[in-house]
Amino acid sequence: MIQHLKIGSRLAFGFCLILLLATAILLIGLWRMAELEASSEYVIEKKVTAMTAAMNMREAGSQLALALRKVVTPTDAAEGKAEDAHLGQILKAYAGFEKQITELSSEGQGKQLLEAASGESKKLFPLVEQIRQQVVSNNYFDAAQQLKSDFLPAHDKWMASVAALATFQQDDMKQAHADAKDSYRKAQVGMLAMGALTLGLGFFFTFVITRSIVNPLKRAGHIAETISRGDLTHDFHDQGRDEAAHLVNALDAMQGNLAATLNEVKESAAVIAVASHEIARGNVDLSNRTESQASSLEETASSMEQLTSTVQQNAANAQEANQLVLSASDYATKGGRVVGDVVATMGSIKESSGKIVDIIGVIDGIA
Repeated sequence: MIQHLKIGSRLAFGFCLILLLATAILLIGLWRMAELEASSEYVIEKKVTAMTAAMNMREAGSQLALALRKVVTPTDAAEGKAEDAHLGQILKAYAGFEKQITELSSEGQGKQLLEAASGESKKLFPLVEQIRQQVVSNNYFDAAQQLKSDFLPAHDKWMASVAALATFQQDDMKQAHADAKDSYRKAQVGMLAMGALTLGLGFFFTFVITRSIVNPLKRAGHIAETISRGDLTHDFHDQGRDEAAHLVNALDAMQGNLAATLNEVKESAAVIAVASHEIARGNVDLSNRTESQASSLEETASSMEQLTSTVQQNAANAQEANQLVLSASDYATKGGRVVGDVVATMGSIKESSGKIVDIIGVIDGIA
């Protein structure tokens, strides 16, 4: 399947996949970091604050009992007034802590424990006001009795409810911290898993893409080496659609064209061989005919020698005839025998001239 993709498409796919995985890692990291930030804010701004408020409520409860005792049993009026003012600050601070934790505890066990502590405080604080009024009226004895008989039992219940609330807030804060750590571990595991997946896919696709590119190129090199050795008998057709497959198919087509060209050259060489053989036969025939012509020329030369001899003889005969003609005027009287000889001689000359004409015709024909 991957062989049907172009090399550029493969590389783009591999790089895009790595980029997508890197983007996924980045997004998961940002998402987990946002979760960690939210968990940290939840732990710090809500759970730690609620736990701190519960601890402050318990501390305020302890300070309240101590301050009320000092109000009931002051060493002097100034100390009593100062402790009463301190008691008012403690009550005000407790109210602030209770309001703060009420805003942070909207549901669940924390809200129930807070309602229980608030219920106990509503029973206790009127007793505190009553004791303070008795002290203002200088009725220290009744104030001390009410402190011992009413306040301390109610204070113990109230402190137990506040302590339960503080313990719950501590446990809840620890659980929130553990959840935050678990979220951090999950984020860490998720990031490591995505990183490992990215590395694995990166190595896998790098190996696959590299092999899909390098192997066809190696095959193309092997094809070129095979063709360079003169071996044109293999079939190198590739079913792929990428550039390397096109290269292999082009080399295969080149091999086919080379084989066809060589076949044409072979056929042409065979034709040339036949033509050469025929030319060689023609040359032999021409040589034979040349030898024949040379023999004819030798015969012609011999005939020419005979002709020359005949001409010379004819010339001698002509000279002799001339002498005879000259002497004929002197010997005209010798009779018809001599004239007959002359006529015979002239016939011979005419016959020799005819032979010369024939020899000249033969020479023209040979030429």
